[in-house]
Amino acid sequence: MENLPRRILKMVEILHRDGYKNIYIYSGMSPSGMHWRFSIGRMKSGCWPQNDYLVFSSIKDEGVVEWSEDNSSAEVLAKNFVSYYGLNSDDKVAFNANYHIWYSELLKILKNNELLVFYADYDDPHSYLLKYAPGFCGKSS
Repeated sequence: MENLPRRILKMVEILHRDGYKNIYIYSGMSPSGMHWRFSIGRMKSGCWPQNDYLVFSSIKDEGVVEWSEDNSSAEVLAKNFVSYYGLNSDDKVAFNANYHIWYSELLKILKNNELLVFYADYDDPHSYLLKYAPGFCGKSS
């Protein structure tokens, strides 16, 4: 079974597939390297990450997320995310039509249970990918 961070990454891809192409994820590692951090939010004018994200959290391989008691699959996480955060037709307006394509291709290059790490206090293996990320507007504070 995939770890929870991978299920969350796939959840975002499912949200894109279901039309919520305005949703982004920005992730990295905590200073200790023990927790995967992520923020999920709505792009503004095609730009991400934003400071007013929907969720910012830090987890290990397993744990809980605020939007879903059941985190057994990416599909369940996506369904509960839409409901919990009240995503609607406004979230289906793609301000950055290329982001979801880039993101889907990015997931394909990750190894089994590899985490997407754009930032860390040590070597961040995927930060170079941000150079080509559609709509990446720099680090969110």
